[in-house]
Amino acid sequence: MTKRKLAKNEYIDENGHIKKKGFFSWILNYGYYYRSYLIVIVAAVVFIVALYFSMKTVQPDVKIYFCVEQELDETHFKTLCDNLYEYIIDVDSDDVVYMEPKTLKLVQDPLTTSERTAYNTLDKALTDDDVVCFITDEYGYSCLMEREALRDLAFFGIKSEDEYRLRLNDTALWNGVTETRDIYLVMKYMPDEKYEDFYVSTITTMIVDMCYDLVGEPDVKAET
Repeated sequence: MTKRKLAKNEYIDENGHIKKKGFFSWILNYGYYYRSYLIVIVAAVVFIVALYFSMKTVQPDVKIYFCVEQELDETHFKTLCDNLYEYIIDVDSDDVVYMEPKTLKLVQDPLTTSERTAYNTLDKALTDDDVVCFITDEYGYSCLMEREALRDLAFFGIKSEDEYRLRLNDTALWNGVTETRDIYLVMKYMPDEKYEDFYVSTITTMIVDMCYDLVGEPDVKAET
């Protein structure tokens, strides 16, 4: 039997037959000898793609958590959010006004994973500087009070009959909402030095100015 030298694009399979190398075989061969270059190229592509999508991702100007025992009706929730949007400004100067509302359903005896997750998310929100206020029902308010997580409204100069909560039912935010239970806005407690941060201060001022518009300005505006 005459022997011949295999061409670069040929190989002998497990049955001893000479076959042409396909594209996949070429990739494997190329990867074996040039894997270091491939790793660098793949890493560069992943970095560029990640950078592109991070730049395309719109960051919220404010996060507002609805801490409630029973979720608001979908229509009422949307109407309330639309009313809130009247007061939201472009905090991060990305030319997009974006509020991120999230509902945390807080039940008295959490048993399921989702019920426990709601409380875990609440605890994380209490350490998130992007969160300066919450919207609550009676039970959500009691949960935050138990955590000593609220700042009295007088600190911001916000007029309210209650020390720590502003009832929204009689304000412009309630236009078009027919929810019968009382819903409140509360301000998260932060150490005074936190308000020296430009971003935190800007978000806080936005929410406080909204409250001034809803219930009237104080005789002398509180410093935030």
